[in-house]
Amino acid sequence: MQDDHTDPSDHEQTSPPPPPPAPDAVPPRSPEAVAAMSFESTTVEPEPRNTLGIVAFIASLAGFCVPVLPSAFAFVLGLFALRRRPRGFAIAAVVLALIPLVMWVVLFVALGRIGGSLVPRFQTRGMAQMELRRLLRSDDVELALRDPANFVARDEWGTPLRVDVIHIDGERTILIWSAGADGAFDTDDDFVAASDPRDAGRKMGKKSLQEGFDGDDGDGGDDGDDNNG
Repeated sequence: MQDDHTDPSDHEQTSPPPPPPAPDAVPPRSPEAVAAMSFESTTVEPEPRNTLGIVAFIASLAGFCVPVLPSAFAFVLGLFALRRRPRGFAIAAVVLALIPLVMWVVLFVALGRIGGSLVPRFQTRGMAQMELRRLLRSDDVELALRDPANFVARDEWGTPLRVDVIHIDGERTILIWSAGADGAFDTDDDFVAASDPRDAGRKMGKKSLQEGFDGDDGDGGDDGDDNNG
């Protein structure tokens, strides 16, 4: 007689495994939350701006229209702006500010040199005109002009002025010469500081003193003979 009794261990081996635990349920999200998550994922942070560099760049452009001050301001501000990022506008401001600054410096140096050579000439002309007017008031003009004791004026370079009395077309012409910056007569920088008539200096141009004295000797002698006669 067969035993219907079964072993419990055999029954456990043939039973199916338990189902896995259910995952945690995700709570439903509202449409507003979904939209906010989508916006956060697509938002890009803006690049930082160098405000000092932008201001310096604008000032450097103004330096091409207004002398010195905008360019100097842009150059200094651009150097400070180089410490920040981005440096593009700062570098451009420094470079653009240097261009007009260099141009103005060169211009000022050139004007200073020109003025340094012209101012003594103007001062010499003014002083020679005053001396000429003083001597023209004397009784014997030609004697006063020829006598070194009556004419001891010097130009702005310290060289005594020279007097040339000649006759052009029968008219007495008085020329007061300056030796110029080199202090030597009969060179290219000699000029007529004063003359009577006033336009005689322009007519003479760079006529040498020796030519004037040579021409004067002949005319002066004839004039003296005529006066004696």
